[in-house]
Amino acid sequence: MTDEKKRVTYRYIPAVQPFRLLCTILLTFFLLAGVIALIVYLIYRPSKPHFAVVGASIFQLSNSSTQPNVLSTGMQVTLVSRNPNERSSILYDHLSAYVSYRNQPITPPANLPPLLQDRASSIAMSPMTDEKKRVTYRYIPAVQPFRLLCTILLTFFLLAGVIALIVYLIYRPSKPHFAVVGASIFQLSNSSTQPNVLSTGMQVTLVSRNPNERSSILYDHLSAYVSYRNQPITPPANLPPLLQDRASSIAMSPVLGGDFVPVSGDVASGLLTDQAYGVVNLRVVLTGRLRYKSGPFRSGWYNFYVRCDMLVGIRKGVTGPVPLLGEPQCDVDT
Repeated sequence: MTDEKKRVTYRYIPAVQPFRLLCTILLTFFLLAGVIALIVYLIYRPSKPHFAVVGASIFQLSNSSTQPNVLSTGMQVTLVSRNPNERSSILYDHLSAYVSYRNQPITPPANLPPLLQDRASSIAMSPMTDEKKRVTYRYIPAVQPFRLLCTILLTFFLLAGVIALIVYLIYRPSKPHFAVVGASIFQLSNSSTQPNVLSTGMQVTLVSRNPNERSSILYDHLSAYVSYRNQPITPPANLPPLLQDRASSIAMSPVLGGDFVPVSGDVASGLLTDQAYGVVNLRVVLTGRLRYKSGPFRSGWYNFYVRCDMLVGIRKGVTGPVPLLGEPQCDVDT
């Protein structure tokens, strides 16, 4: 037997809670829809057109000689419209232009034909000023297939990443925790007939706590033994399979020993010295495999390795429960 350290890998399967899962899916859907709408709006939102007067011609601007408070006017004004949008063209309709003075029209309205202004372009209008109508705008977004495809793919991967992050943050579990809560030693001595051979008999109580509220744990191929100075001093004891429910704790109390175990001379002499001193540093090792279970779903099997170092008080000639000095620390290797 060797105290071989094995690498443990985990794969987590979230517990299935239909109502909470449905709420999470709906919330994620609306969140992603909002993100998509925001991205599309930020990419394709248009700006208002800009107008400027670049020229004017006045042919007549005077009071009527036959009618009081009546003006006779004739003029031409050149307006330039600039479209600042690189992704949207503009369609103008119901165009009408007139000239006012002190907020009163001094020319009848002149109707203009519909205009289609291309992206990032300028057009000029020179009306010779019938019925006043409001100018309306309609934005026609430019269709660029390659850019649109890239935007859709980028948005898809972004949303997939957001979904994966949300699911991971909601359902990620933690590794199980182990602790030694009791130990009994019935025999721990060197063989009187064979050198460097130990005769041991002990029982250790291990408690496993599952901190996950959404995943249960299934243990299998469990094996436990005790080592001293990194050498096994008990043969491995096989344990039955265990199913640990969510957010629960279970206790295991394997009986270890019963057979002679050969050890090195340093281990045999070191154990005699520690026994004489009354304190022995032992290590409980638990190996096996586990998988996480969530509703109808299960992960694959993965090896795990747990080691718990403990200081026990031993008095010569006294068997049974022994005191644990301090708090035994357990590590789960991953």
